[in-house]
Parts: sequence; C-alpha cells; structure tokens
Amino acid sequence: MKVSTQCKVKGPTNAKVATGIDSRIRQIAVLTSFLVSALYSSITFGQAPTTQANNISVTPISNSKTSMRITWVNGNGVAGRVVIINNSTGSYVPPNSSTQAVVGTAFPSDGGAGDLDGAGGGKIAAAVYNNTGTTVDITNLAANTEYTIRVYEYNGTAGTTEYLYSTAPGNPTVVRYYTAASTTWTKPTGVSFVTAQVWGGGAGGGGSDTGN
Repeated sequence: MKVSTQCKVKGPTNAKVATGIDSRIRQIAVLTSFLVSALYSSITFGQAPTTQANNISVTPISNSKTSMRITWVNGNGVAGRVVIINNSTGSYVPPNSSTQAVVGTAFPSDGGAGDLDGAGGGKIAAAVYNNTGTTVDITNLAANTEYTIRVYEYNGTAGTTEYLYSTAPGNPTVVRYYTAASTTWTKPTGVSFVTAQVWGGGAGGGGSDTGN
C-alpha cells in the first residue's frame, strides 16, 4: 500500500504582513502629527502670551532730526509683537487682527495710510512694527511732539490673534522731541532722564550727551 501525505499551510505571505505593518505605521504617524499639531495650536495660539514686552528705550539716530530707534526686551509671545505709537493728541488704539498689517516705519500723516486713529485734528496712532525682533527705526516724527510707545506680545495669526494687553515695566513709555530755541535748555518738570543729540554746522561737528 502506498500512503501519500500532503500538508498545506494557509496564511498571509511575508509581503502581505509587511504591507499591513507599513500601513499601520503610516496611520499612527498621521494621527500623532495631528495630535501634536492640535496640542501646539491649543497651547500657543489658543491663548495670549503671559509675559509682556518690557523696558522700551529710545535713542536718537545720527544726523536725523525726525527719527528715533526703539528697542525693547521681548516677552514670551511665540508669533511676535506689535509696536503702536500715538502722538500726544492721538487716541490710544489697542491692537487687533487688522492692526497686524504695518504700512511702514514712517509715522503717518494725519488721516494718511496707516493712521489708526482716523479722528483728524492732528490725532495720529500707528502700528509701526509687527515681527519677532527687538528693535525698529521710526522716521517722519515731528519736533516738540510727545509720543507714547506700546509693545504688545501676541500668539496666533491674522484673524485668530490673541494679544497680551497688560503693561510692564517700561511699557508703555513716553518720549518727546524738542527743538532747541537757544543755547540753554531746561529739563521739563517730571522728566528724570534726558538724551540729547546736537547737529553741527556746515563745517561738521555735533554729538550727543546723556544725563539727568
């Protein structure tokens, strides 16, 4: 008698097993990416920063009677910060999504492009910076004019921006441009610190001095 034995094993091939594993890994990777993105969005963009920019300082720009350099210490806004300046008669205009667009670093004319006040009568407010740095040079300032400078930290993007509106040491700060009418100058009442820049005549010269 002849006995024949045949055994067949049914099951997935190595190729099918590998394909299944690869597919599951891709699904896990996509899900992980989504969860990380959602978590980052909820933490970073779903709420305002908690530390405001601070210690705003202003220095003259050499050979420019209508410009100043503004510097500050950043807070913890991930997306950046907005700098808003208003003159002595201009209204305080807090930032919102529309003020993130900055026309330029030249302080605008009354009612001109970039004037956020819009009330006329010489009242001007403008967003002059929107980025992640710590300094900006502003031009087109007027002599004998007081300016209030504020820096706001923010998270998010246009339309979903969350600003930090609180104040901080040195933020806001107030500065005034003066034009000397004589060889003597008296420090205004209430001013504790003065930085002066003097321009020389046709033969050159000039310089700066800081003190109280």
